[in-house]
Amino acid sequence: MTSIKIIKAVGGKKEGETYDVSPGAADYLINTGYAEEVENTARRGRPKKTTDSSDSDKGGGVSSKESGSTAG
Repeated sequence: MTSIKIIKAVGGKKEGETYDVSPGAADYLINTGYAEEVENTARRGRPKKTTDSSDSDKGGGVSSKESGSTAG
């Protein structure tokens, strides 16, 4: 699907509204001056997992009280 923004009212669609349409419909509406393509930021499914953070970035880890170690 291709996201488009209507720039001229057409087919019951109001100016300024955004729709997901087939690539062929998007091409037609863009080429005839009724719409412009917009970047599709919505993603389906689960969010992408990031693996570049560590427990230390989140304040994780074991405190000295929990680890059983003693000073001295």
